Amino acid sequence: MLSFWNIRLQVLGLLVLSDFVGALHATTQILSIEDPLAEKSLNLLFLGYQENTHHSPSAVYEALTPSFSEDRIEATFTNSLSDIDPDYLDQFEALVMYGNVQSSGITSPNQPLVPILIDYVERGGALIGLHVASAAFRNDTRFAALLGGRFEQHFHGEFTPESILPNHCLTKGLTPLTSWDETYILKDLNPDITVLQERVHSPTQRFAWTWTRTQQLGRVFYTASGHVPGSGLTDPFNAITKPEFYDLVMRGIHWTTRRHFSSVKGPIPTKTAVWGEAIHQGTGRACLWVDSGDGPTLLAVQDDSLLLNSRSLRWNGVTEGSLLPCKTPEESALFHATFTDSTNQQIPALGRIEKDGTLQTLALQGQPSPSSLSGEIIASFGSEIGRSFVGNSQGDLVFRAVLQNPQTLDRRTAILNGSLQEVLSEGDTLSHLTSNHTISSLADGLLTFNYSGNAVFTATLNSGSTAIIGDIAGSQKVVAIQGEEVQGWSGTQWGEITQLSLTPENDLFFSATLTGNVSASNDSVLARLRLGETHPTILVREGDELSPDVFVGELTSFDFSPDDTGRCFFYNTLTGSGVSAENDRALLSLGDTAQIAVREGELLPAIGATTRLGANLGESPLAVDPSGVVYFHADVVFPGATQKALLQLEQSVVFSVLKSGELLSERPGLAHRVENILPFRSSGVRGATPPPSRNGHLTIQVEATSGHRLVLLLSELEDLDQDLIPNRVEAALAGDPNDSQSTPVLPKIEFQDGAWFYTFIRPTTANLPNPQLEESQDLEVWQRSRAAIERWPDQSPAPENYEKVGVALSQLNARQTFLRLAF
Repeated sequence: MLSFWNIRLQVLGLLVLSDFVGALHATTQILSIEDPLAEKSLNLLFLGYQENTHHSPSAVYEALTPSFSEDRIEATFTNSLSDIDPDYLDQFEALVMYGNVQSSGITSPNQPLVPILIDYVERGGALIGLHVASAAFRNDTRFAALLGGRFEQHFHGEFTPESILPNHCLTKGLTPLTSWDETYILKDLNPDITVLQERVHSPTQRFAWTWTRTQQLGRVFYTASGHVPGSGLTDPFNAITKPEFYDLVMRGIHWTTRRHFSSVKGPIPTKTAVWGEAIHQGTGRACLWVDSGDGPTLLAVQDDSLLLNSRSLRWNGVTEGSLLPCKTPEESALFHATFTDSTNQQIPALGRIEKDGTLQTLALQGQPSPSSLSGEIIASFGSEIGRSFVGNSQGDLVFRAVLQNPQTLDRRTAILNGSLQEVLSEGDTLSHLTSNHTISSLADGLLTFNYSGNAVFTATLNSGSTAIIGDIAGSQKVVAIQGEEVQGWSGTQWGEITQLSLTPENDLFFSATLTGNVSASNDSVLARLRLGETHPTILVREGDELSPDVFVGELTSFDFSPDDTGRCFFYNTLTGSGVSAENDRALLSLGDTAQIAVREGELLPAIGATTRLGANLGESPLAVDPSGVVYFHADVVFPGATQKALLQLEQSVVFSVLKSGELLSERPGLAHRVENILPFRSSGVRGATPPPSRNGHLTIQVEATSGHRLVLLLSELEDLDQDLIPNRVEAALAGDPNDSQSTPVLPKIEFQDGAWFYTFIRPTTANLPNPQLEESQDLEVWQRSRAAIERWPDQSPAPENYEKVGVALSQLNARQTFLRLAF
């Protein structure tokens, strides 16, 4: 990002122009909250009103009490409308309404209650309306809009509401409720409700029965079920006596209060949706969830029965860590999972899941391989992410498989794509520069994939060596072979290949060991092969000197991530006499040469004048956005305190995104204090799936001091304090990028000793943006100014780590000249 301060000089005056290019508001949104079984209970207020023979709020409350206890809900019953008070309501996360408020002529005295309820929901409160709640405040259209509709008339009888969204988390796996009830007809339906169940009166008459909606920060759930027969109707076969009713109500409470999951894993963003794995709180079963901005929605739960390839199978849940999001318009996700058939046989599969919960298998163990001429079937495929199965964000897929001839039982290994076409097979011959090689096995090895659908993988050759093979636009190419001499390095051969990453531009980065003319202190490298090149180039080697007495350490067990421009970032443990245990960990940036971007013990002046980078650098994978902004975890040492932090590295300047101890607001009156920031989980394969920082979003997990685990969506991080001044500009001008109240020291025109000067401040320490003075005659062509910049005599306006400087305008020998500070 480029930002400027412009100065225009004219005979009659001076005009100061400022241009903050691309200033953004940083936002934090809590997408999901872990609710451990041992954690605190949910506070709920149950409002019952107008106890009578056929509507008994107290009976409904007593019937639900066992369910409340099992789900750790602390419920309070009230039949007093005076409890609908803002201060009192703020003590509760949810309000259940069952009562005919205003149906007996109570009107104007209670009219102020409706705005209170609306405000409660809009600030994040949960509203659960049961049965007769739709007749409450019948003369107030605002309440009807809030609840989603209102009572018009009813008949009665025994029936079963029909679920019309069977994959919604509120209805998925829900046992149908067949019971006697009043058959409500509801009117004035809010067009934004999501109808989950309908009452089918006739083939041409269907009526909304159960629904959900959201209003600003809050959620609303309503079901018309729940009538209690009076003395004239003695049939006990009613909704309140049915466990299916309890299940529906509990699901409504869980949905409105966002208490879906007891364990949240792996949040992964696509363009607008965030996907994850979890343990479902109500059942303890594994599940998949997606959040498109309205809170997490359950898509699939372990033990669901599914019809796949004309077979009835039971889903056992995804293999942990195998969820790969796709940036397709449908925002689907790839996964590896196992299914169980009627004989309890475990059947592995690769599949895709859509946002509506629809599952599709792409490869199922036992299914025929369409590319095989001998009718081979897929006998097995591995489950290790990054080796046996990878996908990219467009929904493409490549995987390792074992194919078997059902007649001869002969087996061979192959790499297949999502259409089950063979990319490469055991026995294939590959032409190399000096000789041909035959693939002896593809059962194991590294595998990577990029957004363009190109793949790079390792394979075992008939010589027993391992080779890197690229499949670019359907054409195979051998990149390097274990035991083969490194081009330009006489007596040195390629050893073990340890990591692969393929960029969108088809630049391959890989780490490897060397053998031959090497020693233990220089036997690992990071190399790159660009599209069109014949041989890979070693970019950095263990033992390379970074600065006097500081050398690159071992290069095979670190995490590295390239950006879309061909640069690469990686952690390293430095060696040499200039290194101690307090500063031996570093984050390096690699273009044509390796440089230390940030190192343990270094000052972080953009965070605080005396703040230093502490320990634990390198214990989390990197997240790198396409422009090369890096996100990483480490401890930050302040005077008298050390905090865990999520940090942003932009052009060698480190900013703080989030620290332990900070408060995160869930809704008014409810906040969480960060205790720990969890590492990024490797979501698939480097260079294939979108990293957490792609698309301007950063999705992370934190643990709160309350014990909750939160999934956060951090957005637009170029302006962390939301004061419309980009981080780099603010840090360069001595402002605090994390404090919207801080005041940058702006450049200005000053008169001293009979002359005019353009004055500004610049950093005197490393790791702060250093502005460059540029000049132009036409505001189109800019060049670095050659005017002498001198230290200003009065340094009192300059904060710590900065100095004030000035440029004599008499040096600019032009009638009209423009100046700017470029960052």
